[in-house]
Amino acid sequence: MTKFKFNDKGMDDFMKKVQKEVKETALNASYDYTCPNCGTTFKAKVGENICPSCSTKIDLEPDSSWDKL
Repeated sequence: MTKFKFNDKGMDDFMKKVQKEVKETALNASYDYTCPNCGTTFKAKVGENICPSCSTKIDLEPDSSWDKL
């Protein structure tokens, strides 16, 4: 069994790194999104998206809960 000793700073640094990676992954992921105009479901990312069926511009923005990441 391997044992690690974390002091408070080491644990804080570790948590910050994990939180940063989680946030980056979430910001770069694709999400199933249904166009509010035509109902087409497509993969969308955070930021500007264009519906492939009706060309509606859709801006996906993270909500305030992402600040906790």
